[in-house]
Amino acid sequence: MQKIISIEKIKTEKILEVHTGSVNCLLKLDNKRFASGSWDHTIIIWNSNKFECEKIVKGHAGDIPCILKIDSNTFATGSSDNTIRIWNSNNFECLKVLKDHTGTVHCLLKLDTLKFASGSSDNTIRIWNLNNFQNEIILRDHNGAVHCLLKLDNNTFASGSWDKTIRIWNSNNFECVRILEGHTGTVYCLLNLDNNIFASGSSDKKIRIWN
Repeated sequence: MQKIISIEKIKTEKILEVHTGSVNCLLKLDNKRFASGSWDHTIIIWNSNKFECEKIVKGHAGDIPCILKIDSNTFATGSSDNTIRIWNSNNFECLKVLKDHTGTVHCLLKLDTLKFASGSSDNTIRIWNLNNFQNEIILRDHNGAVHCLLKLDNNTFASGSWDKTIRIWNSNNFECVRILEGHTGTVYCLLNLDNNIFASGSSDKKIRIWN
């Protein structure tokens, strides 16, 4: 049975005040824990039932704009220190530091069980192998920072950029198959709405619906 939540009954249950900087991203790790990434360079692991801080995870030397669940045992974080860190979800040890980007890592996207992508202010999208965490492909088509990534289906994904465009990519050969123009500002966010429809949000104060 689906639980219906009444908008009128939504209220603040608890305020979690441990971070000392802006909270940039949140990720559900499992049914008992979630994680938050912050400008204070830390990841905090929270108990989802008691809403208490279980652990403060340190390692990054910059703020953390994005966090991605890879599988039940690992997650990744991107940072303004230009790195991606791979973490063990059980003991929260850093398993790997990926240093290939030369700018802030703004966004992360899991493409399938073998690959994930990262977008950066170095104007590139990098495709990573999930088995050995090696950078396999670099996509250099954007002329500005890549701020967001969205999986459209099993064969395509999209990227939004400071260059005001959205690019559609083939997930198999990683060729750019379409450039969507229309925004007059940075494309900061992308959202799937339906099978063939997605939305984009921009600094031009507009949301565009694409089919």
